Amino acid sequence: MVYFVEIQDKKIVTKGFGPAKTDNQIEITKEIYEQLTSLPAEFETDAEGNIISVIPILQPEPESETQPQQLSIEDRIADLEMALATILGGAM
Repeated sequence: MVYFVEIQDKKIVTKGFGPAKTDNQIEITKEIYEQLTSLPAEFETDAEGNIISVIPILQPEPESETQPQQLSIEDRIADLEMALATILGGAM
């Protein structure tokens, strides 16, 4: 079994394993493969260019959807009164 990664812009962007790898893939150890829990990842190499450690790049958390501002009871009543006044032609 061969474990490998693909690198773009000096970052590991994909990982995989199989019976062989392509020329675009870099062989890694099973231990390094198992450390790649989140991609993309940065990596360090030894003097021979072998990947010896990986560091996941933290992705920014998606912005939570903001809840519409809740109106107070008084504001809701005022809105209803204005709507009624519009409907009744300003008779209030």
